[in-house]
Amino acid sequence: MTKTVHAVRRGESLELLEPLDVPEGTELALTIEIPLMPAQVVQFCLPIRSLGPIKGTLGREDIYGAAG
Repeated sequence: MTKTVHAVRRGESLELLEPLDVPEGTELALTIEIPLMPAQVVQFCLPIRSLGPIKGTLGREDIYGAAG
């Protein structure tokens, strides 16, 4: 027999939110659907600072020179 019941995690235990009609001491096999958690907000260690406006430009020749 298969039955779906809802439960809440309390420390290392699951607290059933509805009655489960099985005798006391019965060993059960459980399949648990774990809900997806929202992505946590990432906090940076250092403040983000502007490096200012770009000064000058680099062209292909400046980077690779006469190669290729």
